[in-house]
Amino acid sequence: MIGLLARLTAWSVALPGMAVAMAFAVSGAAALFRGRPIIWPPTDVTLSEAVALRDQGEVVRQIMMGIDPNKRYVVRRVFRVDEEVALTPLEAAVVTREPYMVDLVVDYGASVNERNAATLQCLAVGVREETIRRYLVDLAGEADCAGVELPWRP
Repeated sequence: MIGLLARLTAWSVALPGMAVAMAFAVSGAAALFRGRPIIWPPTDVTLSEAVALRDQGEVVRQIMMGIDPNKRYVVRRVFRVDEEVALTPLEAAVVTREPYMVDLVVDYGASVNERNAATLQCLAVGVREETIRRYLVDLAGEADCAGVELPWRP
């Protein structure tokens, strides 16, 4: 009786893990034929969308795959429903109001320079993010927001 109980317990512990492993194996096999796994398929997001969604892993993956961190990409329905806007990853990082996202994008090659410093700083002012604005000032110097056209309105 004890042996039967021990076997039933072992099977009840092993079966869920075996079922999960089998499901992922089938998903992986499907990916070989369809090009996409059934379980946990990759998301189709632009680099700027990944930044806006605060998906650090996707940001690093895309930049390491050669996506340019200084170009504008479409951001769809992330900041507002039914809104589509083109932002650079740095602009999207500023709009997130998360300093770590700005650091991540800069660390992986985005440039803060004469061309974009005013836009980025004024965007930080628009979203009321003083910490990010000061960081951007440290990188490129103080910018004047008079006449700067923002790519996104808070």
